[in-house]
Amino acid sequence: MKIPKKNLQHITKSAPEFDRLFTPHKTGYLGADAALSIPLPDGRVLWLFGDTLIGRQEQGKRIFEAMPRNTVAIQYPGAVCPENIEWIFTGRQGIPSDFLSLPKDEQNRWFWPGTGVCIDAELFLFGYRVTFAKSGCEALSFRVLDSWMMRVRDTSGHPREWQIEAQPFPSSLHKGLFCSACLFEEPFLYLLGIYFKSGLKSFQDTSSVLARVHVEDLRKNESLFHLEYWSEGRESPDWTGDPDPPAVLYKPGVTECSLFYDAPRGRYLATTYRPSKPDFYITTAPSLTGHWSPPALISREQDSRPVQSHLYYAMRMHPHLASTRDEMILTYIVNTRSFADLLTSCDKYYPRFLRIDLNGL
Repeated sequence: MKIPKKNLQHITKSAPEFDRLFTPHKTGYLGADAALSIPLPDGRVLWLFGDTLIGRQEQGKRIFEAMPRNTVAIQYPGAVCPENIEWIFTGRQGIPSDFLSLPKDEQNRWFWPGTGVCIDAELFLFGYRVTFAKSGCEALSFRVLDSWMMRVRDTSGHPREWQIEAQPFPSSLHKGLFCSACLFEEPFLYLLGIYFKSGLKSFQDTSSVLARVHVEDLRKNESLFHLEYWSEGRESPDWTGDPDPPAVLYKPGVTECSLFYDAPRGRYLATTYRPSKPDFYITTAPSLTGHWSPPALISREQDSRPVQSHLYYAMRMHPHLASTRDEMILTYIVNTRSFADLLTSCDKYYPRFLRIDLNGL
């Protein structure tokens, strides 16, 4: 599907005051991707990251020591500088380790956070169970196996004290994963996902699709077997327990994005992108089920290095950082295709921030 030429880059500005939050440190944290933020009821914000580089900087280069597959950080109320962000990338013994772990029998497999929500102090995280796989691109040497859910029944304490429950997230839609983004609108939690025409083998032709679960079912731990899907249906799209074929919202579908209800303008927003191109898009709709507009270009990453040596992904919205209801703060990731390239400098592989004028969309 061709992306239209409509260009809205004039409504997008850099946000250097937020860039400081997650630029690489001199020691410890050296960069990460994903950058999912979830406000907690007490005013704190939980940030979740994927592969996190740990080590130190020397002469502008990363000296790599460890790489947990996921980490978290806590942003306290009013914190807008890195000194007030508390990182948690070590376990009880002080060794860098995954914050969200799969069961012990899941050797050589790990969890990448996709999306999540906190409802009345109870945290639900949805993400990908991943394993190693051969690839011509070092940064893509993995294979997504399926979806899992991580649950914290009480987030009132420090994250180190949380009791985290991990369980598979079964879905009868064997060609889809519902971990891209979520939005809570009582009584349902809506889950945005991706649908693969050829199964879980190729991310080249993916569509954005939608499912929902009743929050009370989620709390009872029965929801994993009671997903409803926005499906094509016999005569017109409808909510059904039969997910195949799903109704396509828009293309491309991506693994890491955001859903947001823009109340002043009465519309929904979703972010999307193509990882092989330095372009980021937003699509809008009057309702979650559509009709979604053709994605419009809002930002193009400017980089002197060749596009073909980089990946551009994980564009997410962070409403809690916005100063007014007319703006949105977003993050995105620029990654290199070679791990060695990440070590030569510190100017890649960390969340970069943008500010958007919502009135201009």
